[in-house]
Amino acid sequence: MTTTIELETELRAFFEGYARTFHADLDRFCGHFHFPSTTVRLDGTLEVLRTKEEALDFWASAKQLYEEEGCTHWAIKRLAAVPLGAGSATATIDWAMLRADDSSIRGWTQTYNVIGSAHGWHVLLSTLHVGSES
Repeated sequence: MTTTIELETELRAFFEGYARTFHADLDRFCGHFHFPSTTVRLDGTLEVLRTKEEALDFWASAKQLYEEEGCTHWAIKRLAAVPLGAGSATATIDWAMLRADDSSIRGWTQTYNVIGSAHGWHVLLSTLHVGSES
């Protein structure tokens, strides 16, 4: 049985890779998702990404907007994991969006429902926390 500390360590590594690939290789980034995947946006709307191709289009637009703000990378400020039984968990992350000099653009909190398999973890659902942007 995996402890919460082991789960948090495992999910931190997963999400550090998730953040790196967003900025380096969107195709690999989209490999972190189970399809269909759903995101609850800050305005409460749902973004349902049915296929990897839909995800690539969505995240390419988001990446362009982030880069226009000066974003070059994200950092995990805090991560808390909760196991939901074998092969399932939530990870709540306080993210920081950063410039190349590590100065902050903004931050937010997001909770991810992830499922695990022999191929690793995959994001099934993410929820941005309304009012968490700083």
